Amino acid sequence: EAGKFTVSGLTLENASSAIQAYIDENFIGLTAHVTLTNMRNISVLVIGNAMKPGVYTFSGGSNILSVLHATGGINDRGSFRSVKIKRNNEILEDVDLYDVLINGNLKFDHGLRSGDAVIVSSKGGEVSLSGGISNPGIYEIKKDQTVMQMIEFAGGIIPGSSKNITLE
Repeated sequence: EAGKFTVSGLTLENASSAIQAYIDENFIGLTAHVTLTNMRNISVLVIGNAMKPGVYTFSGGSNILSVLHATGGINDRGSFRSVKIKRNNEILEDVDLYDVLINGNLKFDHGLRSGDAVIVSSKGGEVSLSGGISNPGIYEIKKDQTVMQMIEFAGGIIPGSSKNITLE
């Protein structure tokens, strides 16, 4: 009785809210329950410093991590600190994968849509950390970051460590 609803481009949550608002306005005592049964595939262009750049087809729920995995990851010249999502010639989001890989934050501001481009930027400056820290290694540093922030990325200073931290 309610008819068809076009919800293209909306998140499931926004679509559900729009449908419920229509139901509330036109019917008495009804509640809409919205589920997603099928998702369309999307085509995404991956360029820049990916291992295998090109056009790929993914399921509609794919995110930037699944795209990078399918393309073989980031090459030696690529940045983990700047992977951009571009739509309609506009950068929507610049993802810092350190936030994902080190802090486990999987919340992305924008989902991928067909026609989007994922651009893996070139690597920026690097700093090598060793000594009395939890995870010695080479870390990519952004221009506005401090040494202490980089030490935090490396797991912090080992409590009671008598080793000096070496920054190169």
